[in-house]
Amino acid sequence: MLAEQRRLIILGATGTVGRQALQILERTDSPIQVVGLAAFRSGEELARLAEGCPGCAVHLCSIQEQRASLLGFLADGEGYDMCLNAVVGAAGLPFSEAVLRSGRDLALANKE
Repeated sequence: MLAEQRRLIILGATGTVGRQALQILERTDSPIQVVGLAAFRSGEELARLAEGCPGCAVHLCSIQEQRASLLGFLADGEGYDMCLNAVVGAAGLPFSEAVLRSGRDLALANKE
């Protein structure tokens, strides 16, 4: 029996946790499709990671307006089934709240 494919967004994709999650997904036959990557800096690294996820959306949140746009997308809940929030510290709290309010699954990974 094939598992249903789940659509995943990774916030903090260029950090240690985000990169390791992508490496694990590359090495397994996971029913998870990465549909979005977001980072708050490291645009070049984000673009490189996106090359390994054909068709995924990329969001670089370097200014407040872009963060608000990402929060709106997460709150809408369309286009994804779960979100891995690997944003450092308390900065990730608004994103976690938006995902949970949308009724989507949240995987929270934080080293702090």
